[in-house]
Amino acid sequence: MDAPEEQIHQSEEDDDVEMWQYVPYGDKWFQYFYRRVRERKENALFALRAVTGI
Repeated sequence: MDAPEEQIHQSEEDDDVEMWQYVPYGDKWFQYFYRRVRERKENALFALRAVTGI
């Protein structure tokens, strides 16, 4: 399984705070995402909000 891509984002309000964003990629991204949703149901809501922009 491909590992998630790691990205570092700096907050515009506070330059001392790092935020990591994991982005699944490759052929098995959906299996990775589904496993994460099963681990924590709130992940589905986070993904839905990210996609819809709510």
